[in-house]
Amino acid sequence: MSGEYAALLWRRAQNALRWAEEACAERDYDTCAREAEYAAQLATSSVLYRILGEEVHGHDIPGLLGLLVSSHRARPPRGG
Repeated sequence: MSGEYAALLWRRAQNALRWAEEACAERDYDTCAREAEYAAQLATSSVLYRILGEEVHGHDIPGLLGLLVSSHRARPPRGG
């Protein structure tokens, strides 16, 4: 299920981003910001799931990005 779950998160992120764009076009900036943030959370969680192979729960964008950077640093270099 690893690829399926990551793909599901990515699709949800794309939908949230589309809703954010629609809200911005309608000048509903609160909804635009909320959906854009949600899209970023989902996209980051999708990438983390692909890298770590496990679900990461969190709503804090800086925290999720920090985890992403940490997981990248912990991986050995390719082809080395």
